[in-house]
Amino acid sequence: MRKIVFVSFFLIFFSSCFKNGVTFEVKNQSGIQIDSVHISNGYSSVVESNIGNGKSYSIFLPFDKKIKIRGDGSYQIRIYNKNSNREMNFGYFSNGIPLAEEYEILIEKDTIIFHE
Repeated sequence: MRKIVFVSFFLIFFSSCFKNGVTFEVKNQSGIQIDSVHISNGYSSVVESNIGNGKSYSIFLPFDKKIKIRGDGSYQIRIYNKNSNREMNFGYFSNGIPLAEEYEILIEKDTIIFHE
């Protein structure tokens, strides 16, 4: 009986620890202000506007439980400036479950660097 209670508690505790989404720490090191950053998983998206040079922002992208995500996928970032737009795919999720809870995104003048 104790084992059943322990296993039940263990499963409930760890299942409650999982947040249903991913946090992106976006750092602008490009030397210019960015008009907006769009991050998407193909099912939901978030937008952060007016990201100043040298500033950091924490962005949370939820994985909606109402939408049954089947299969694998990646994230997409789109960066909009007055003079240029950039788009790149990165990361990975499987069946609606993110493999990483957090990504650090460094936006530089001509490069985007991703760290899990």
